[in-house]
This record gives sequence, structure tokens and C-alpha cells, in this order.
Amino acid sequence: MVEAMVALVILDQLMVRYAQCQLLPINPCLQELVEAPKLEIVEKLLIAAIADADVSVRQSVFLSLYGNGGFDEFLAQANSLSAIFVALNDEDFDVREFAISVAGRLSEKNPAYVLLALRCHLIQLLMHLEQRWVVMMQ
Repeated sequence: MVEAMVALVILDQLMVRYAQCQLLPINPCLQELVEAPKLEIVEKLLIAAIADADVSVRQSVFLSLYGNGGFDEFLAQANSLSAIFVALNDEDFDVREFAISVAGRLSEKNPAYVLLALRCHLIQLLMHLEQRWVVMMQ
């Protein structure tokens, strides 16, 4: 939890710095140096979002990702999307809801990956419902 909060503070400072630098010309070589830590921080947040035992931590991280579209360019990458799709099977309904909302928003950035994964998840849910219906009818 502490590591995730530190990561959020560092990412917030990087975003403030980036916003201030937009007023001045940006050196592309230096920009790459700023992007790598952002990606690492987003990856650590996603690890906390899917692996933390405390449901409130998972909810908080996904709520933050849901409410802030500033991370979308990092979240739309394949590794990040894989973690988001793991959260679609979370035990908590709110986490699943935020994960599906984030995935839906990211479908604009990476439609080939997201739409295929959402389709597979929908088929999985339909098969699960069908199995439950068959059991109930017996």
C-alpha cells in the first residue's frame, strides 16, 4: 500500500513537471527518460490493483485509473491490458466494474487487443451463465 502511494506521489510530480515543460520546447531525448519511470509506476500500480489482498486497495487503484485518463497511453499497452483483464475476474464486483470501464475506455487506444479480450471475456461469462442455468433446470 505504501509503495503504491509513493508511486502515485512520484507520478503526480512527474505529471506536474511535464505540464510545466509543455510551456517550453521539449527535447525528445529527455522525453524518453521521463516516460520510462511513468510506465514503471503504472506497472507497479497495476500489480497492487490485482495482487493486493485488501479489497479497498484494489478498489482505490482502479477508481483512480477509472477517474484519470492521463494514464491511458500506458494502460493501453499489452502488458498493462493483460493485468486489467486479470482484474475482470476479481472477487469484488466494484473492482470488476472499474476494470471493465477502464478496458472499455482503452478500446479507443488499442482496439485490436481490447476488443478481442472483451469478446473472449463475454463468451466466458455467457458460458458460465449457461452452465448455471443447466444446473438450475436439473
